[in-house]
Order: sequence, then structure tokens, then C-alpha cells
Amino acid sequence: MIEAKNIVESEEVKNKLNELKQLTDRVEKNLINMNSLITETVGQNVGVWDGESANQFRSDWNKIENEIPSYLKIFQKQVINIEGMLEKTQQENNQS
Repeated sequence: MIEAKNIVESEEVKNKLNELKQLTDRVEKNLINMNSLITETVGQNVGVWDGESANQFRSDWNKIENEIPSYLKIFQKQVINIEGMLEKTQQENNQS
């Protein structure tokens, strides 16, 4: 009887995991920077973007801003999930 094994390319997974971590960090930094820029300039009567359309955008952005932490948590959770899967796979391979 042939024994079936799950084969995981550990190095490839590690590379992708590192990419995901880097992209998550970049997304977080970019969202923080974008939020700061919007908060400081849109609808603030500083001459960048004022008026009714700016106020409407700012209102819509405030709703999105509240959701940003949940978006980041999704990425961070997937990093943890992949790390756990990789660790378990490596343990299994070491026991074989």
C-alpha cells in the first residue's frame, strides 16, 4: 500500500510568507499615511479640498477609517495561520 503524504515546499511557503508580511506592513503604513493626509487636508478649510464634496468624502472616509484595523487583522491572522501550518508540517516531516 502506498502511503500518501502532504508535501509542502517549505522554502516557497516561507518566501510567500515573508512577502505577505512585507505587504501587510506596507498596507498598514500606506493606510495610516493616507488617513493622516485625508484627516489633515480634506474639509479642514486649509485650501486643499473644501466644500460640500470634501465634507461628503470625509464622512464616507470616516466610516472606512473605522474598518481599517479589521482589514489589517485579517492579513495578520493569515500570516499566523500560515506560520502555524508551516510549523506543523515541519514537525511532521521531522518525525517521519
